[in-house]
Amino acid sequence: DRIGQGIVSATARIGFVVDNIVVVGNRYAARQALLEALSINPGTPLLFVDLLAASARVEALDWVRAVELRRQLPDRLLLRIHERDPVALWQRGGTLTLVDDQGQPFTETPVQLFDHLPVLVGSAAPQAYSQLSSTLPSLGEFRERLAAAIWVGERRWNLKFASGLTIY
Repeated sequence: DRIGQGIVSATARIGFVVDNIVVVGNRYAARQALLEALSINPGTPLLFVDLLAASARVEALDWVRAVELRRQLPDRLLLRIHERDPVALWQRGGTLTLVDDQGQPFTETPVQLFDHLPVLVGSAAPQAYSQLSSTLPSLGEFRERLAAAIWVGERRWNLKFASGLTIY
């Protein structure tokens, strides 16, 4: 332990400390929230940073699917974010929740910016939507005009379009 502490101290004295954290790949996740989740202070010895623990804290954020955190000597950390893709709004009762492409709901994200996305209705609709969305590209223009998809009887969809057309 003493030798390890000596190495960390020596590298810190010659400038191997966190001076800059570069964040790339975030479109929706706020940079400040990502930095707070990292919980790494400027001046921390670069070799003392626990990359796995810091990555796990960032991955716990609502928008984050995966994280790459790397040291870039002499004084930089590179945080690369892979965000979840919002694909629909899930209606449960009177509440709308944003859902990603794997059917997982976002827990803390306001939906106002995403009111252009289709609405899913049904208890298992988010999980079933991936199968429907793989079919929708073949529908071309219909996909863009889809207003709501209602999962009926855990076996089929009712598709409602902005024009008022419903496909059962």
